[in-house]
Amino acid sequence: MAGLCDDPVIGKAINEMRWSVMQTHGVGASLLTSDRPVIMSNGLAYPGSFIILPIGPMSAFLAVRGEAEEAQFHEKPIAELVEVINHTVAWQAQDYVWGADDGQIGFVDERLGKGVPQFLGGGKPVYPKQRWDIE
Repeated sequence: MAGLCDDPVIGKAINEMRWSVMQTHGVGASLLTSDRPVIMSNGLAYPGSFIILPIGPMSAFLAVRGEAEEAQFHEKPIAELVEVINHTVAWQAQDYVWGADDGQIGFVDERLGKGVPQFLGGGKPVYPKQRWDIE
């Protein structure tokens, strides 16, 4: 992702987004990460565009196009965000998923590698319909 920020078009779109960190404390499950952890909308230049990247067991990087979209994410129930992030991270993983402990092995086994990984900067991202898509 760091290299993409240097790209004139993609980097400009990412750098113009609002960046924040979502905290997920108080939920039973911690966030997962994987060999394909980036979650994004279809494109980066639309009002509802977003990027989510788990950066720790209880926090995720969030980039959105505007203040209203950012508020929508921060108003979502934390447990629902964690479930959708973990589902998508495991679903699009190629070979590896990591968690803070082994408490989510069954969850990961049901999803590991079942989806198509998203790629920033090439091709149209494919991801499952997510209950918290920005409308």
